[in-house]
Amino acid sequence: EGQCPLFEGKLFILNEILRAQKSLHKTGIFHRDVKPGNIILCIDCRVVIIDFGLAHILDFSITETTIQGFPSYLPPRAVEGAKIDHRTDPWAFGALAYELLGGERPFDSPPFSGVVLNILSPQTGHPCASVPEFHAPLAEVLRALMAKSRALHYQHAEEALEDWDHAVAGFALH
Repeated sequence: EGQCPLFEGKLFILNEILRAQKSLHKTGIFHRDVKPGNIILCIDCRVVIIDFGLAHILDFSITETTIQGFPSYLPPRAVEGAKIDHRTDPWAFGALAYELLGGERPFDSPPFSGVVLNILSPQTGHPCASVPEFHAPLAEVLRALMAKSRALHYQHAEEALEDWDHAVAGFALH
């Protein structure tokens, strides 16, 4: 579509993050704190997820009732302090992808409580509606990644990766 190399570079970084999430999930680990500060782009173009301080093994029961993680990258259930699971990572990836490609955090509103209200409120529109540059397949993946209903967003990073690969097909990701 004639996108600039910068856009394709961003897609490459996001592609690598989602592939790393898939690999982590296959080993039974979910990160729970995917955000820009926990992503490193190495000099050789490798993308590395760091800071596993909030990570959990999927076999363990998680019954926390406090919010852990940066609110802009947390799904509604995590913001509510409810039990979270592996679906937290695809949501965080969607928020990170939106920010990297769209130039602002989805649902952002100062102060902290504004972010929480925007994430939880059914009246808050989906952030992709405000960024017309997202071509339709990519916008659909981002909508599913950040769907407010648990039933509507991706259940596994692997599912998200399949749709992501389709959405970014045709871009030079290297």
